[in-house]
Amino acid sequence: MSTKTSLDWLPPKKSIKRWLRYIIVGTAALFIVFPLFYMVSTSLKTGQGITSFPPRLIPDPVTIQPYFKAFETGPWFQWFFNSLIVSTVSTIVLLSVTVPAAYAIARYEFFGRRALFIAFISTMMLPAQILLLPLFVQFVQYELVNSYIGLILVYTAL
Repeated sequence: MSTKTSLDWLPPKKSIKRWLRYIIVGTAALFIVFPLFYMVSTSLKTGQGITSFPPRLIPDPVTIQPYFKAFETGPWFQWFFNSLIVSTVSTIVLLSVTVPAAYAIARYEFFGRRALFIAFISTMMLPAQILLLPLFVQFVQYELVNSYIGLILVYTAL
């Protein structure tokens, strides 16, 4: 015969920990997904729906007119093409420089290897915003502002 205690109705501790983990992850997911949902919901509202108070989560009426207006007012395909060129070339340049450097630092023994590694790590600790003004001044001097080369260099360097 098994004896019953007054705590038999409680779930096992593993189950409580699992549910607590689900609640924490679900709450974090809501904090991440809600702004995205609100952004899409707002993009489907009319001008009056955006400024109405209190704000409504579900647009009434739903309209895609702002998307048509946005595509009419700007050269979106040119902007997409510019982004594609800059990001592709920046990635290729960055990988062609950093992968061999990382391999050399990781595999080869040479004088100053540790100091070079520390220099790389310490420069990564600097916020990129510190470098923006000096880079801009140099790019103005070298006439690289408003060019593909200038953007590619900035994205590669930062």
